[in-house]
Amino acid sequence: MLLLVQRVSRHSSTATLLLLQHQRTSFFTLSHQRHSTTTHFNTIIMSSSTNLRQRPSAKSTNTAPASPPSPNRSHSSHSHSHSHGGHSHGEEEATALLSALSGSTDPGSRITLIGLAANVGLTGVKGAAGFILGSAALLADAAHSGSDLLADIVTLTTYRMSRKPVSDSHPYGYGKYESLGSLVVSFLLIGTALGIGLHSYHLLLTTLSSMPHMNASLLASLDALPHGHSHGGAEGAGAGDDAEIVDPRAMWFAAGSIVVKEWLYRATLKVAKSEHSNVLLANAFHHRSDAFGSLVAVGAIGGAWLGYPVLDPLGGLLVSGMILKQGAGVGITALKELTDQITDPTLPPRVHTLVASLRDPTLPPLPPFTTRSSTSLLSAPSPTPVAPPLPSSTGALPILSIPSIRIFASGPSLLLDIQLVLPSGLTLREANRVEREVREKCVEELGGQRVREVVVRLVGEGEEVDTDTHININMQALLAQAGLNLSEQDVKLSLIAIGIVLLGYVGSKALRMGSREAFLPPGPKTIPILGNLLQLPLEYTHLQMTKWAAEYGPIFSLKLANQTMIVLTGPSEVKELLDRRSATTSDRPPLHVANEVITNGKHLLAMGYGNRWRLVRRIMHQYLTVRMCEEKHQFVQAAESTQMIWDVLNQPTDYYNRVRRYSTGVILSIVYGRRGPSWKGVVSDLYEVMDPWSEIVETGATPPMDIFPWIKKLPNFLSPWRKKAQKVRQMELELYGSLASEVKTRRSKGILRDSLMDQVFDMQEKDGGGEPLLDDEQVAYIGGVLLEGGSDTTSSLTLSFLLACCAFPEVLAKAQAEVDSVCGRGRMPDFGDFDSLPYIRMCVKEVQRWRPVVITAFPHYTTKDERYKNYIIPKGTILIGNTYGIHFDPVKYPEPNVFRPERFADFPLSAPEYAAMSGDESRDHYGYGWGRRICVGLHIAERSMFLNIARLVWAFNITEDPAHPVDINNYSPGFLSAPRTFKCNITPRDDKVKDVVGAEFEAAKSVFKEYTD
Repeated sequence: MLLLVQRVSRHSSTATLLLLQHQRTSFFTLSHQRHSTTTHFNTIIMSSSTNLRQRPSAKSTNTAPASPPSPNRSHSSHSHSHSHGGHSHGEEEATALLSALSGSTDPGSRITLIGLAANVGLTGVKGAAGFILGSAALLADAAHSGSDLLADIVTLTTYRMSRKPVSDSHPYGYGKYESLGSLVVSFLLIGTALGIGLHSYHLLLTTLSSMPHMNASLLASLDALPHGHSHGGAEGAGAGDDAEIVDPRAMWFAAGSIVVKEWLYRATLKVAKSEHSNVLLANAFHHRSDAFGSLVAVGAIGGAWLGYPVLDPLGGLLVSGMILKQGAGVGITALKELTDQITDPTLPPRVHTLVASLRDPTLPPLPPFTTRSSTSLLSAPSPTPVAPPLPSSTGALPILSIPSIRIFASGPSLLLDIQLVLPSGLTLREANRVEREVREKCVEELGGQRVREVVVRLVGEGEEVDTDTHININMQALLAQAGLNLSEQDVKLSLIAIGIVLLGYVGSKALRMGSREAFLPPGPKTIPILGNLLQLPLEYTHLQMTKWAAEYGPIFSLKLANQTMIVLTGPSEVKELLDRRSATTSDRPPLHVANEVITNGKHLLAMGYGNRWRLVRRIMHQYLTVRMCEEKHQFVQAAESTQMIWDVLNQPTDYYNRVRRYSTGVILSIVYGRRGPSWKGVVSDLYEVMDPWSEIVETGATPPMDIFPWIKKLPNFLSPWRKKAQKVRQMELELYGSLASEVKTRRSKGILRDSLMDQVFDMQEKDGGGEPLLDDEQVAYIGGVLLEGGSDTTSSLTLSFLLACCAFPEVLAKAQAEVDSVCGRGRMPDFGDFDSLPYIRMCVKEVQRWRPVVITAFPHYTTKDERYKNYIIPKGTILIGNTYGIHFDPVKYPEPNVFRPERFADFPLSAPEYAAMSGDESRDHYGYGWGRRICVGLHIAERSMFLNIARLVWAFNITEDPAHPVDINNYSPGFLSAPRTFKCNITPRDDKVKDVVGAEFEAAKSVFKEYTD
């Protein structure tokens, strides 16, 4: 095959894959059947086995003579004992290959050598063309044609081996080598088909993502299902990214390849049929699939010319399916041969007809041939004894019945095992005549070159017939026992009708999947099966949800296949469903990656609503109350805030990490009783864990396995997300586990501190083990959850305020004026200034509204049916609180994208106080969530934000860098939103700043000593 299209992007076409990965297209132990012979009174039982091909070895054994009659005894007809010669199988195979390559004249070797020569020629021609045209793809295709030689060599070797005569080491011949060769070629075909199909799948998604009106982000997520890298379809793939350069001269190469490969297919197929060779048949399919591949490449060029690039991957998928079917068919036939199954179902009835044609026509007719027994045929003996026939010139044989016919395929050869029932009183000569004529008839009709051995076993009338018959359940008989006398045709028609009904039922259920039920809130139009899945973006989902809310109202529904999702974008809806009814709406949906693979159900954010959740939540809450903040934690916050200002003063260009160090340092002290004095170490380690955690639990980062559970069962090579998730789990356990172990080690030295983890270990140790739910992994995640939540949210909000200062300088000026009027220039603001700095408190609320960290709240899950207004919300519904949509309601917040703290002039209380109120519209903002899942650390966060904003505006002028204008919408995607790094100028407001901050930093060191070993 030839490459017709050269792509200038990183996306290879399906045509390229067809050229790079085209199809590549036994051990044999013949179960030695029991040739048992039984005599009873005057009955002669005879087993005769005649080898139809003379073995070259001088040690060939002849058929053992029949044992003389002996009453009530059972004899084995004969036995063989063979020894291996001094040669090895590897030497035999090498000899066969060398013999084939030396120019054998048998048809199979000859056509395979022709195919091998053709592949050598195609390699040279395409290699030269690729070099002349400067096409790397053509050169790669030339390498592919060279790799096609593997299938030819396998075919040639196994074909020649299978034609070797029998030997002492292979008493039944070498036919299974051909079956083994067919299996190898079938694996090559299947592997190539899967490779082409996988590539075509990715290319189809990439092509669709560049087309208008398609959900590029969802297609990119589907693209990540079987492999871990991105094709860039969701990264703005456009016409320019996938421009195709078509060289018309490549069409001639393709046409020539099609002609050559199609001729090879027809010629090889003809020889395969005449030689009864499955390995040649597999190689014929190999040639045909090459021709198909070139044909698809031509179609890809035609599609590019006509403006339909999607024809390329669709053609690739079609060819992949055809090759897969061919490869599977060849492989199944080879496996049947290797496991001694009948590969040609027409042979047993054909042999039955041959044997029946030799019978004496005066005998009772045989019952019709049946395959209901494992022996392929079972006939009852005559009810009355039949006298031995007199010698007949017609040659008619006294065959009463044919209990079994067994046929084994050994490569191209057949081995027949036929059991016959003869009347009593026959002489040995007469029995031998029956055996000889049956054997000769089979050889004559089936072909002497194909039939390697015929075993005829003779049993006397009335004796037990060894048929190895399995139990056969007869549906018709069962129905008759139930009083339903139906014909076989009636039974078949009934089963067909039942199948049609079941198929219709399943089909109707499948078509209804994805449809919106009438009792649900309205929403965007669905499509069968997938519902709204393709319409839901995988990044910045909040923007699309807010658009839908404007169209369908503050409560609307989405159908994600068979899963229902309801989005709440109104304060009344959120208050009613997520707050007042939180007893039944506080659960989490199945989150396979976040809750099962990564955290083992131990992470509070993803944990289901139950006893473990209540215990962990209670432990955290009781240490983060208002009283604990006022009596203990605010001293740590003030000291760490002082270091943050000092760090930014001395390293203003590294403000981003200085802010993040502050929030992590506060939580380390409160939770673990230790410090995080610098960015390096545990602080940076934490963000190295949180970044991949946030990425992988983001909607769309992994396949929708919670909607399609079968995805969970895919093997690892088709599930790269699993390796990533397991890596995140390992990183979390190492970090959170090591921090918990540090506390244990410190306590073992007698150093006790009033940290949350000290209290947790007290609980764990209480009463010889404490709470049974507090295992070591759960203890590690208690600290880890607080570390994540306290670090990322506070730092993101502080950075968002700095961004707002650059974009809206009037806000900074007004804030500085208020702080200066209260604190002057001789000290920094402190918690005691809370009531005196209302504009700073407004800034805290506005930054929560303007850029909430959790823009669409983590999903809730209903545990029972709920009625709301005229709607029914079924059990198992996902509820999403659209924080962004509520905060950007243009009616409540005019010009919502403008940072305007004055919006909250009428909200003097703290956010936790408003969250506790019962009114639908009483909340100032929803940045901390709602209901029983409201942020457990909101009191800490509220105080940190107040102190940080007040001190930053007191100490610094924060302005936009003229050379790098800020983009207020440049935020990272994911369930936790944070501004990406931006350039800004942070300078001290006057000379007093350094002295004041330096003095307060020295005073803060006394607090730090309490948390330093």
